[in-house]
Amino acid sequence: MSTTITAYLQVSDVETAIAMSDLIEMLDDPNNPTGTLNTTLLSQLITRVQGMMDSKIGVKYALPLVVQDADAERVTEALLGHALSLFRWLAIKDKSHATELYQGIEGAYNAALHWLDDVSQGKAFLGASQVVPGSQARDAGVMSAEHKGKMSRERLRDW
Repeated sequence: MSTTITAYLQVSDVETAIAMSDLIEMLDDPNNPTGTLNTTLLSQLITRVQGMMDSKIGVKYALPLVVQDADAERVTEALLGHALSLFRWLAIKDKSHATELYQGIEGAYNAALHWLDDVSQGKAFLGASQVVPGSQARDAGVMSAEHKGKMSRERLRDW
């Protein structure tokens, strides 16, 4: 059986992952706060996240994305986690009063962009339980993280 993923990020995903009070604060105007959820900005940011992710990995993994049921949860969580990192950064990037919070969010944003670039270049894959040999692996996607391949003193200690 297979599962179809139709969006990287939806309003329900954001509302589930981020507490409503935090979401209101993220999207509220700091100079003229209303204390209510800005649904227009929420929709705009979700659209921007969809566009960013699609521009990075859309050629290789175009929506709707069909994955096997065994892999659906892992692939969905990987995409959703990175999409939420992008969303948080877009929501908070112009808030100069939240600079301490911004640093952690910016790190997650940069990591998400790095991962999306690696997926688009074939260095990292969305994740699948099947192992596919040779050139077919580029199309199937078999691992969820990359190996950085760094040489260090610790890794070469027993050689």
